[in-house]
Amino acid sequence: MRKSIYTLLSILFLSANIFSQTENTIDSLTTKYNSFDYSGAVDVANNLISAKQNFTDDELIMIYVIKGIAHYSLGQLESAKISFTQILNIDESYNLDPINISPKIVSLYNEIKKNYTPNIIPVEPIDLTARVDTVVKVDTVFIQPDYTPISSSIIKSIVLPGWGHISTGNNTKGWLLSSAGLSALGSMVYFIFDTDTKRDSYLGEIDQSLIEAKYDKFNTSYKIRNALIVTYAAIWLYAQLDLLIFSGDGLMPNVKPGRSFSIQDVPSELKFEFTFPL
Repeated sequence: MRKSIYTLLSILFLSANIFSQTENTIDSLTTKYNSFDYSGAVDVANNLISAKQNFTDDELIMIYVIKGIAHYSLGQLESAKISFTQILNIDESYNLDPINISPKIVSLYNEIKKNYTPNIIPVEPIDLTARVDTVVKVDTVFIQPDYTPISSSIIKSIVLPGWGHISTGNNTKGWLLSSAGLSALGSMVYFIFDTDTKRDSYLGEIDQSLIEAKYDKFNTSYKIRNALIVTYAAIWLYAQLDLLIFSGDGLMPNVKPGRSFSIQDVPSELKFEFTFPL
């Protein structure tokens, strides 16, 4: 009988001692948090979490809330997200207090809650700078670019502005450029022949009363021809620059194991020169 009483008293004493230590430790956590010692709060929180079996769900939530806010205040956004996710692993319906907690932190928590997936266990990021005794081996992956989509699209664009865009899937801009280019090209070809015809007519005219009229017609056709040449050249040049610079994602080559790829790898046969006589 006496032995049983001693055993019961020992259990009660041990439980009271553990409870007292738990309360004191949580008090230490809140003290560091309230004094803006966020690094210290994170350390205490980590120690508490290592013995999470000693705490109720409400206590664990409080620990993770303080830990998450401390991480956020230290600029450790990923660690803050992990702490907030752990709260949702305990209670998916839990909401942060918008009165006592910064709206930015509440907004971050609500975003995590919105995208929360149960049974996903987050992992704390590893601080590689602290592992000075670890040798990290990084394998280099070499690639061999496939130039087929680049060559095909550029050649098509050279032949007709907009055709290269269509081949990369940019149909709207491609058809607009193609339509404008064909219209300018067709009109330009027409006025080239029209200008030659009216020039010959003007130069061959001997009737003084008709010379001035035929010259005006030739001069008008000549100016329109030149304007159309400039217009087509501008459309053509814009199409090339837009395809190579602003629509570059559609020209990214497929890569294969082999060697590294850089801008110097663009094949020399794709280099070209052009002039437009006016």
